[in-house]
Amino acid sequence: MPIPPSAPAIASTVRRSAWSAIAALGLAALLATWTVGCRSDDAASATPATPTSLEQLTAEIRRIVPASERQRRLVAIVEEIGLLEQQFQTASAELRHRWQAANADYATSDAEFEQLISDGREQRRRYLSEVVALRVEAASLLSVEEWRRLASSRDAARDSILGL
Repeated sequence: MPIPPSAPAIASTVRRSAWSAIAALGLAALLATWTVGCRSDDAASATPATPTSLEQLTAEIRRIVPASERQRRLVAIVEEIGLLEQQFQTASAELRHRWQAANADYATSDAEFEQLISDGREQRRRYLSEVVALRVEAASLLSVEEWRRLASSRDAARDSILGL
């Protein structure tokens, strides 16, 4: 069976997009780690933050930051980021299904694949933009020492899970 003439163009686009996706996902993982502490060990499932990890971060904020409007806003930020992550995971699953359907269809055009790639980039851009804005707001509400203590708590929890 001959390869359709559009196959090399699709392969080239997919390779370029894969590197962009890897970079974007790396940044998202870095930012999400601050907000949610520990995640599922099942990387293949790309599960969102567990309620327990969000509860742990909230408890750490309550332990480290004195009761105040700052503390209440920090807890709200954690909840907002958890909700954003759930929405991102849902949207990513929908995009993955669209990609699989397009890939299964022999007649899918280059333009349709380009649109899927564009949709994925925009989805990641919106998610990262919103998470970064919330992270910046959280940092502005914390002292350097409070930030360091929260980061240490997160790192200690991660290390205990990994057995380090």
